[in-house]
Amino acid sequence: MEVNPNLFLPRGPILLLILAGLVALMVLWSKKDAGKGFKTALIVGLVLLLVVLAFGGLSAMRAVMPGVMPFPPRGGIGFGMPGVLEIIVVLLVIGLMVSLWAKKGKSEHGRHSHWLAGPAVMLLVCLLLLGAAFFLAAKPTRILPLSDFKTNYEYQTSKTISETPTIWFAGMEDEFEADVYPSQLAAVRGLGHRLKEVMQQYNLRSTEQTTVKLVQGGHQRKLLEELRRSIRDKIEEGGCLIVSDKDEVDIAAGEIGVVLNFTFDSGAPAPKGNQINYTTGGERGAVEAAVLAGGDEYPISVGFREKPWVENFADFMNRNSKRQWLLARSSETCSTAEKAHELGLADAARRISYILNGPPGERGRVKELIKVAPKDIRKLDIIVDKFPQSFRGSEGPIWREALLIDVSAPKLEQLRLQYAAERGARRRGAAYIVFSFAGMMGLICLLYAVVNAATKGYYTTVLRVMTVLLAIAVLAGLFMFLGMRAPLMFG
Repeated sequence: MEVNPNLFLPRGPILLLILAGLVALMVLWSKKDAGKGFKTALIVGLVLLLVVLAFGGLSAMRAVMPGVMPFPPRGGIGFGMPGVLEIIVVLLVIGLMVSLWAKKGKSEHGRHSHWLAGPAVMLLVCLLLLGAAFFLAAKPTRILPLSDFKTNYEYQTSKTISETPTIWFAGMEDEFEADVYPSQLAAVRGLGHRLKEVMQQYNLRSTEQTTVKLVQGGHQRKLLEELRRSIRDKIEEGGCLIVSDKDEVDIAAGEIGVVLNFTFDSGAPAPKGNQINYTTGGERGAVEAAVLAGGDEYPISVGFREKPWVENFADFMNRNSKRQWLLARSSETCSTAEKAHELGLADAARRISYILNGPPGERGRVKELIKVAPKDIRKLDIIVDKFPQSFRGSEGPIWREALLIDVSAPKLEQLRLQYAAERGARRRGAAYIVFSFAGMMGLICLLYAVVNAATKGYYTTVLRVMTVLLAIAVLAGLFMFLGMRAPLMFG
């Protein structure tokens, strides 16, 4: 599962502006002219506050109305707009301004009273709020009501049927020879391509028009009709006839006979687990044809595996309506079977992400977007069947693959719960880190108070500068940690 790692991080330019402003405010604290420092700090604080709020507002508008704003959304709703750390910075600026405002003068010893107490408390509170935010985000929450899954599923399956990648056009099987076909009917169509090659290879054409006789034997008539259509598309001259149910037929000069025979693989391994063959029988085998010409016989053969969901996905869904199915396919030509499989998984992940999140225009009501990764498809037992196929191209094999995915509501709920559990574990770990940073800040403040009391306030300015620098170092470390660990914590 992948989540946008920038959800909890302020943008780069804004972060630099905020840190520069905080340093400026801290420097102004150390000046003896409290009145002038207060006015300048107040102006700087107001400007920073307005800038952060303005950019936070743009972030929120982009998230709610992604088609209206000129910049892309940050990738989610909730803590992503305007962002937990941006809200914390706003609180810090407010805390600094309140602390300066509350500075009423000097103590009886002539030293300013507790300037650092206000922002220190605010910083600790903000860090604790950030840790609490991680804990709250780690709590499993429903991403979308299961009732919405059906609507998104129906839309996605309609797109699957209406939008066919180029590599899956019917012309691929007409132009190239395949190693295996998804049905007996498709294998018979492929015989027409092989028959033309055999005729060219053995020079079976005569000067007269060539007539091809198809011997029906005990085979279904529709298979011979499909083969005749395929042969007519491949052979420009002559005709193609289906002869009677005779096992033997006389082949005259200028004629070619074709006798079909189907063989089935009875030793095919049984599917395991959820790998159920939802087919008309799950047969696999080969269509063999004996080409008879001039007293000689030329055998040809093509293989098949019955995959009705590849041949006609809409009909397959109607016949197996008790469960919800998704057809995922590789979207482009591949030189290896592994690459075709990866593209098929990527298509499945993209379509399942759509089902879980809904269309882009409706994602404003989603708690957090889920981006399903191919590795998640492998982990779950939702791939019911697959069909890898290669074609013999001029420069090497051309691979494609189709996957049959079970996207019934229980499977999607299992996927959502797995996502919530993984996300929660990562964010609980992040919360512990944030609380550790809060403890470090508390230790710095305590150390400042102890040393300041021990020196009786004679080194207050130096101690404050050192405390501020340490606090900035801790904050920078926190930002760096979140930046480096975000892909692991939120991915």
